[in-house]
Amino acid sequence: MAGTRTRGKCPFEWAQTPSGTCYYFAEHNATWREGRAYCRNQGATMLDIHSNQEKEFITERMVGSSWLGLRRKNDEMEFKWISGAKMNYTQWEELSITAPAREAECALMGMNGLWVYEPCERNHGDGDEDLSPEAYVICEYLPVYNPFVLIGPVVISCGLIVLVLSIEICIRRKEFKEKNPEVMIDDEDEDIRHVSLTCLCRVCLSG
Repeated sequence: MAGTRTRGKCPFEWAQTPSGTCYYFAEHNATWREGRAYCRNQGATMLDIHSNQEKEFITERMVGSSWLGLRRKNDEMEFKWISGAKMNYTQWEELSITAPAREAECALMGMNGLWVYEPCERNHGDGDEDLSPEAYVICEYLPVYNPFVLIGPVVISCGLIVLVLSIEICIRRKEFKEKNPEVMIDDEDEDIRHVSLTCLCRVCLSG
């Protein structure tokens, strides 16, 4: 089918859906900001949910309430996926927005698959303790098969074969010229013209 791409495989310890998306279920709690940084370091993004099938795949494997890559910034009315994906699916437990957010709010999903939201960060208390809410982190990305991973070594191998054959032909032609100096060699009449490295042969013969 036009426009389709072959899916790649997920790294070790990542779970993969039939559609090809890879998920990593981190076994530690973190703030929303820490979770976003963690997923970025994995070359991934925070969890997006766009269907019941995807939600069920996640809830069967998650170990506790987990962050979504979903937030609304200060003074914004709507939640948006930080990945830039369209907001085409929701599972809010309760959502009643009548005014812009006074502070950034981030969404998380419970074990029941329902979404709630909390302030992304909270001010520090009297001490140095960070009071920002924490939850588990789930990262996701869609691997794409790169044919050059296999084609590259093949091209290199072919190039080496051509190089070796060209050198062999050069050596044989040089030996023939030394034994038969009266015979003129016409490059155009030799099979060497089929080799892309003809210039290498001429360098050999000039020695």
